[in-house]
Amino acid sequence: MVKLTKDHIYELIALSPEPISKKDIVAQFPDQRGATRKIEEFLDALEKDERIFYENKGTTQGFKSKAPWANISYATVGDVKDGRFTLDLEGLTNDIPVHASMSAKKAGSLGVETGDRILVRLHRYKGYELSATFMEKVAEDQVAHISGTLSKKRGKKSFRHDNQDIKAKFNIAAGSFSRFDRKKHVIAELPSNFDMRNPEVYISRDQDKDLVTGAPIAEILARKFRIDRLYPTEVLREVEDL
Repeated sequence: MVKLTKDHIYELIALSPEPISKKDIVAQFPDQRGATRKIEEFLDALEKDERIFYENKGTTQGFKSKAPWANISYATVGDVKDGRFTLDLEGLTNDIPVHASMSAKKAGSLGVETGDRILVRLHRYKGYELSATFMEKVAEDQVAHISGTLSKKRGKKSFRHDNQDIKAKFNIAAGSFSRFDRKKHVIAELPSNFDMRNPEVYISRDQDKDLVTGAPIAEILARKFRIDRLYPTEVLREVEDL
C-alpha cells in the first residue's frame, strides 16, 4: 500500500500525461482513513508551492504538474506476471511507488525477452502502475537516439519529439551543441542516465546525418513524412510547417 504523503500525491500528478482529477487521486487510496481531507490539504500545499496547477479547459479538467515527468524511459524487462512483463524503470529510486508493465504477448512477438534493456513509452494504467509500449532495444553500453525539433522560447532552448504522443518538453543537457537561430530538426541522444523526472537530451554537433545509420537527416524525414523533394533545405522547411 502506497503511503499517503504530499510527495506521493505530486508523483501521481507528475507522471500523468493528462490532467488528473481529485476523484481519481482519492481512488488510489481506498483503504486510508480521512484520505479525502488529507489529499485536499496536500493539493492546496502543492499549488501554493507552485508545483502543480488546476487546468480547466472545456472537457479537460484536473491537476497538472508544472514540470511533468517524461512519458518515455529506459527499462529492464523482468519476469512475466499475469500475462505482463514487469519493468524496472531506470532513474527512479526505491522510495518512489511507480511501476510499469507491458503485454508479454505483444512484446514477445517483437522479440522482447526477460533481461532486455529497452526504451518504452508510458501510459496511465492503474494509479501508480503504468502501461508501457515497446519502442526499441538498447544495449547496456548504448544510448537511444530520437528525432525532434529544437526551439527557443524566452531565451531558453528545448527539444520536442516528432511523435506527438511523447509529451515531454526536454531540456538540453550541458555540453550540447545548440547554436541555432530558429526551429531546427535534430537527432538527440537520450543519455544513459536519462531520468524521466527531469528529462534532458544531448545534441551532437554533427546534425547532417543520423548518428546510428549514417543516413542524411533530410532523407529520413522525407521518408517518414512522405515528402517528395530533391533538396534537403526544402525537406526541412516543409517538415517545420507540418
